[in-house]
Amino acid sequence: MVSVVNEPSLLSSTPASLLLPSPVHPSPRPRPSPYPHPYPPPPSQGRAHSQEAEFDEPAWMLMPDGLGNVRLAILSPEPKAGPEDDYGAYYDDDYDPGSNVEFILYTREHPEVGEKGIYNSSCASLGFSRFSPDRPSKILVHGFGDAARQSYMLPLLRDAFLSKGDYNIFLVDWSPLSMVPWYNSAATNTEVAAMMTAKLVDDLETTRGAKTSDFHLVGFSLGAHVVGIAGRILAERRPGDAGARIRRITGLDPAQVLFTSAEPSMRIDTSDAEFVEVVHTSGGYLGFMRPLGHVDVYPNGGAWPQPGCVLDFVAVCSHRRAYYIYSEAILAGGEGFEAQPCAEWGNLEMGDCQGTSYRLGTEDQTSARGIFFLDTNDEAPFAKTEDQYDENAVRR
Repeated sequence: MVSVVNEPSLLSSTPASLLLPSPVHPSPRPRPSPYPHPYPPPPSQGRAHSQEAEFDEPAWMLMPDGLGNVRLAILSPEPKAGPEDDYGAYYDDDYDPGSNVEFILYTREHPEVGEKGIYNSSCASLGFSRFSPDRPSKILVHGFGDAARQSYMLPLLRDAFLSKGDYNIFLVDWSPLSMVPWYNSAATNTEVAAMMTAKLVDDLETTRGAKTSDFHLVGFSLGAHVVGIAGRILAERRPGDAGARIRRITGLDPAQVLFTSAEPSMRIDTSDAEFVEVVHTSGGYLGFMRPLGHVDVYPNGGAWPQPGCVLDFVAVCSHRRAYYIYSEAILAGGEGFEAQPCAEWGNLEMGDCQGTSYRLGTEDQTSARGIFFLDTNDEAPFAKTEDQYDENAVRR
């Protein structure tokens, strides 16, 4: 069940989920923020799932949606329409949550007109006539309150990748499962979106001759946990078979809220792919500050607020900064995005870092490990020139 849909580029309208091994360096310390939290995330109570606590009263906080609008996010479980305890039990017997996940394929030949497919009970294979197993593939997954047809993040990364290489680009639209204001439900539904994303890769491998190792999964916020869980599901199909594993996963500012005590199997983790890289830009608030990948990159220290994010209420700017930096790094081929291996952010500021740098936006450093810091400009273009680095050195 595949159809062609017209998905125009939104670049013109873009405003400028094994225990985690101990990292070589301790987690970076977030900078003190001048802005108060509008509502503190609930304390951890050791739950193994994405929910961290049970609430007597509805708990909420303010979060940005996919367009950067400040929206109400309900952290309590969504009210049920019936007495059943299991999530989704009150739906009709025929309800299939996986049917709420759409995939849209773009290629260099069709960069703006996507080929759409949805898995359901009457559609065992999606086909995708424009898919070529000879091309590597990128799968892009949005976060809370976003959708393929109105996203800034999805077309930004799609167009950046297509400008640099001949790829199959899949956008994963799980917007019916990640809708505002039900953040708790969206966090739970990362499993559904991940299961369907893994099904897509497995189907393309089985029916089209694709190699799982040719896939690179990129997810933002809650989407970072979707791609992580999808990687785990695929790896568990054939334990010990390297060909069953995703080659690379990129998590862009993975969501921290309701995930701080989640088991590694329920969030992005180093066991999800051969190589997992994570970019942190609102660490300590909406995003994780502690390292989650083989490589963790911390632009400007990784904390909220990011430089240039003036009066960054509820991290609207800092959270989304992750995909703006990453897209620019892709376009630049890593030029100007050489993150340095440092013990902490202050070492980079003092020019006291030693070791091989990590070029964000490139794909040839999969043996890299550790924590890396990156200094950027306050606004786009984020890459700093050599002259700017020299000027900083003079000032020190």
